[in-house]
Amino acid sequence: INDILGATHAPHAKRNSYLERIIMSTQNSGERWVAPPDSHYYAPFGGWKGFMRSYGLKTWDDDDIYEGKQILQGMKDGDRFAWEEEQKAKAAAAGK
Repeated sequence: INDILGATHAPHAKRNSYLERIIMSTQNSGERWVAPPDSHYYAPFGGWKGFMRSYGLKTWDDDDIYEGKQILQGMKDGDRFAWEEEQKAKAAAAGK
């Protein structure tokens, strides 16, 4: 599972595009984390099927679907962690 949760994004995916960064910064600019929809993560792959294929996973295999969901959760957790760290940095800068 560590390999799954620590998985990097497929190299050919266009993740963190300029538009996505604007959406994320606008969506999570407040004091409360708002999780983006799952489609935010797999849309750059052309949808769920493309997301699964990019990781070599089959959409008809239950184990692969589970693994795909774990990868997706790892991405979401990573984004939330990054947001929390950004909030801590902002709070520390404001306190100085």
